[in-house]
Amino acid sequence: MGRVKAVFISIFSVLLLAGMLWLGGILSEGVRNGIVLCLTTVIPSLFLFTVLTNWMGSTRILTWLGKGVSLVGRPVLGLGSAGCGVLLFSLLGGYPVGAALLAGLVRQGQMDPKQASKMLCFCSWSSPAFLIQGVGGQVLGSVFAGIILWLSQLTAALLLAALLRVKEKWDSLPPPLPLPNAGNFFFSLRNSLGILGGICGTVILCSGLFPLLDLLPLSPLWDWTARGLAEVTNGCFRLPEGVSGFEIFCRLGFFAAFGGICVFCQNALLVGGTGISLKWYLLTRLPIGLFCAGFCALCYPLLPQQAAECFGSFTAPAGMAALSAATPLGSGLMVVLAIFLLSSAGKRDTMSSGA
Repeated sequence: MGRVKAVFISIFSVLLLAGMLWLGGILSEGVRNGIVLCLTTVIPSLFLFTVLTNWMGSTRILTWLGKGVSLVGRPVLGLGSAGCGVLLFSLLGGYPVGAALLAGLVRQGQMDPKQASKMLCFCSWSSPAFLIQGVGGQVLGSVFAGIILWLSQLTAALLLAALLRVKEKWDSLPPPLPLPNAGNFFFSLRNSLGILGGICGTVILCSGLFPLLDLLPLSPLWDWTARGLAEVTNGCFRLPEGVSGFEIFCRLGFFAAFGGICVFCQNALLVGGTGISLKWYLLTRLPIGLFCAGFCALCYPLLPQQAAECFGSFTAPAGMAALSAATPLGSGLMVVLAIFLLSSAGKRDTMSSGA
């Protein structure tokens, strides 16, 4: 079976290479669009949160915050302090913070791979900054619409966590995470650059193949749907014209929760070699997307009529929407972090030893 699979993949790769040689000009334009999307959208909206959450998740800050959340999370969701910390950061940081934190905890011996595999199902979401300020405020012209989109994901995450009831199983207590200091911050910064590189690589890959959709006889609605299922940013920032606001809003709820092929590739890159399986993640994506779409459908009548009528009548520049997603909270945290680093004993020791 494995040999047949390998032969099939090899044939597909050769055909894809032939197609790239034939349609090189068209595909290169898609790659250029993907690079622009990364520079104007992905990096501005993810950089701050990726650096901060990667650092916090690799130190005891994760367990300190998780202990507070676990007062409610342990009896209701069955999660310990580390699990509650990952869930909190994944809901705030967005794709693919949850996968990165889970992979890091497994590598450090803080979490069992089977537990992390189930947790990935409810720790992979779009960030509130992306949905509320970017999609809601800039694309849809309604912050309230963005709040509904994020609440649909929050509700889905808590319900799924309560249903799965992932519990920590250890024969002995895992080793404690290191204390936060300047040394492990810069180590996390280097890791964050690798994470962002993987994210941008998958975004460019999907964008490079998007021009092939132009060769298909698809309506604007289904062309947009195909792009949203492949890559969530394209689905949320490039609305079709002439489509009802109800259809757009429900599909946006599905896209944001489903994540698409691009997010799946990002998670696969991050958890590779850790023993974390993506089987549970794949099984839950469609039900989660449908749940969030249904949530948005129920809440659609609550939207201001003026905002709902604008859906589909314009497309906001993706770069502006994403730049607004780099929240003042993230900038403020970076200022606090800079003060911490300047006053860090660990950094002073490093500087004195290198003199």
